[in-house]
Amino acid sequence: MIDMIQDIREDLNKSRVYLPESLIKQYQINVPALQKGQFLGNWENFKNYWTDQINNRLILGKDILNYGNWRFKFEMKLLISAGLMLSQKIKKEKNPFHIKMNAISWFIVFTKAFFLR
Repeated sequence: MIDMIQDIREDLNKSRVYLPESLIKQYQINVPALQKGQFLGNWENFKNYWTDQINNRLILGKDILNYGNWRFKFEMKLLISAGLMLSQKIKKEKNPFHIKMNAISWFIVFTKAFFLR
């Protein structure tokens, strides 16, 4: 889900759209405008809805931490922590196409993963 919103422009340049058509209609997303980096319609409302969905799925996925060995659990904690951080960054930025994780972000992800229960 994170890739779907981050890769919109790249996918559009390849004539692909992975966002659900029902949400495109519901939020009146102007797909050709997105290709140009213009965020029209109810883009902010859509982005808030989408990132909330990402967060909900990541939080529900925490049950997986009850299974596997320590390495598997730590890798899942890293994925959950990184996903939550990327989702938060996407929600804050108007343009989600160029969001990067710098060294400080990764340090925070590792720290949160270490303490995540």
